[in-house]
Amino acid sequence: MNYAVALSPILVFLALLLLPRFRVQHVAILSFVYTALLASSRWSVSVAQLGAAFGKGFFLTLDILLIVFGAIAFLNYLKQVGVIVRLEALLGSLSPDRRVQSVLLAWLFGGFVEGTSGFGTPALVVAPLLVGIGFPSLLAVVVCLIANSTAVAFGAVGTPLRIGFAGLEIAQVAEKAALINLISGSLVPLLIVAFVVMFGPSKQRAKAFFECVPWAIFSALAFLVPYYAISFIGFEFPSIVGAAVGLALAIVSIRLNFLVPRSTFRFTADAPKLATPPSPISLAPLGPYLLLLAVLIAGKLLLSQVKVSVALSGNLSHSFPLFNPGFAFLTTILLLNVIKRLPSKELVRIGAASLGPIKTTAASVCFVAAMTYTMALTSFGNTQGMLQVIAQPLANQALPFFSVFIGAFGSFLAGSATVSNILFAPIQAQAAEQLGYPVPWILALQLVGAGVGNMIALPNLLAVEASVGMSNQETALLRRLALPCLLYLALSGLVGQLLCS
Repeated sequence: MNYAVALSPILVFLALLLLPRFRVQHVAILSFVYTALLASSRWSVSVAQLGAAFGKGFFLTLDILLIVFGAIAFLNYLKQVGVIVRLEALLGSLSPDRRVQSVLLAWLFGGFVEGTSGFGTPALVVAPLLVGIGFPSLLAVVVCLIANSTAVAFGAVGTPLRIGFAGLEIAQVAEKAALINLISGSLVPLLIVAFVVMFGPSKQRAKAFFECVPWAIFSALAFLVPYYAISFIGFEFPSIVGAAVGLALAIVSIRLNFLVPRSTFRFTADAPKLATPPSPISLAPLGPYLLLLAVLIAGKLLLSQVKVSVALSGNLSHSFPLFNPGFAFLTTILLLNVIKRLPSKELVRIGAASLGPIKTTAASVCFVAAMTYTMALTSFGNTQGMLQVIAQPLANQALPFFSVFIGAFGSFLAGSATVSNILFAPIQAQAAEQLGYPVPWILALQLVGAGVGNMIALPNLLAVEASVGMSNQETALLRRLALPCLLYLALSGLVGQLLCS
């Protein structure tokens, strides 16, 4: 079968994304229609099978919508009752050092928000906060986008893996991805500090960077060691637990002055006196998140094995697990409201406001998943299917190295690690099988790459840019983010190549 024909659904998807005024959801719909017509005409896929592929995409979308709705509603509820403001004030007041503030807020707090909410919310929450405490807008956006990478692999309580790899065998993928990020993700705090010191006096930049290296590495390991350890228990928890433990250890290190830079780094434009006397720490703002974590763990232990299955045509089926993190978010809101006692009208308003952002996600995930499953259905019969044909050139000894770049490319264009996984994970798995590489390692590299690609994802850039009042700075942002992204991907690819050999 002609390679260009098999690859054409991906090419159509990418080409439409590059057209001005074309939104991701419109691209996904048109790409599915094209793929369905091609599959029926060239591979004789029946109408019933096409309906099954769409049904699989629809059921996956129901899963993800509940997660996204719950995550956004939880964040909106915490904003309404003042928890987010108090948490931001706590973290912003711990140290006057701009290097410490950036790592604490973008890397650790942002990682925690990613773990619970995902879908671009960390940068949207943290970037305006950094601007509010005196960071230049451009730096705030760059720092937040660099930081929103490692945690994305397990963001929104594991959605990129839960939804992105639906239908694939995911045993051991979480711990392998966490191991890769344990090594390569340690770069992120160092990259953040490097960008921050560029906004200080030119003669002191090198000294300011190296002075903060020990604490930056400590902050990286404080996050990534528990992140890796908890990945063996469940893919829902690495980003949440890693960031929570990292935050606690970072706060302790600041209070004990452990590895913290001796001098206080300020921006050139800062007032001469920025420091304030240390105030007593109140961990009360962390209470709702601890309750959420307890509900998630309880749900994982009690309900993870309970599923409702739906049979579809074309050897497709879908299982609805009763343990959906969306229920955990909504349950936590109800438990918190026993104390906060917001009026029912206010809860309805929060729910309605939380529905708006999920419309684009719903259409995108549904039709991209339907397109991917349509491509998979072409493999039934005597001829090679689309995925087998596409995977053939990828089946070479350098597959582990390039797997992360493929994952990042998908996130760059689609603006979502989950969509990147839906689109490219089946192809990568097929290539791994053809070459004899362990499929879990290749899927882990796809997952890591999809998370790193969030740094430069075009929809994320536009959204965060708008959140701090910037506009038309996409080119400037991409120039600054390209090198950190490539360094992270190259290191991850080399680690993957070594581990797979």
